Amino acid sequence: MVFFVLIGCIFVFIIGLWLYILFGGVISLPGDKILNQLVQVPIFFLIILIIGGPLGEEIGWRGFLLPQLLKSKNGLLSSAILFVIWFAWHLPLFWLPGASQYGSPIGPYLLFFAAWSILFTWVYIGTSGSLLSALLLHTSINTFSNFMSGVDSTHADSPFLAYGIASALLAVVVILVYRHMFQKQNSDVG
Repeated sequence: MVFFVLIGCIFVFIIGLWLYILFGGVISLPGDKILNQLVQVPIFFLIILIIGGPLGEEIGWRGFLLPQLLKSKNGLLSSAILFVIWFAWHLPLFWLPGASQYGSPIGPYLLFFAAWSILFTWVYIGTSGSLLSALLLHTSINTFSNFMSGVDSTHADSPFLAYGIASALLAVVVILVYRHMFQKQNSDVG
């Protein structure tokens, strides 16, 4: 679980890029740019953790709301409720100049947030309610999202749809493999 929390999302992004290319997308990844960004990942990680959203958000999402939902609902329903609220929280960013989602199509983000809401619940339950795991996972996603946004493509947001699809596929696999975690109420977590 620790591996997935810290760097598992990079594999989701790589699979998303692979899907994007498989279906005709064209990308440009200058080698020097990749190496330069990889060297900076630890610095970005720390900055994003502290001021990039996860620290402020996860205390509310997985530190308070998810444990409350899991007391009376199963993991899948808790994920769905949290997804709606979590996505609504980010919705203004689609119209806020300078925000990471500004001007982007909403559909790929809906898919991405829905999938990751399930994956966060899986991590949360699988780590016996670890808020630290949620913080690190959120930071990893934001860090690698920023890294992958540097990918030059034929359309600025095209790879993000592929990331959403890859995330959704992983969420489906997690639900199928760990269905027991999503079916029962998890009042003992948190």
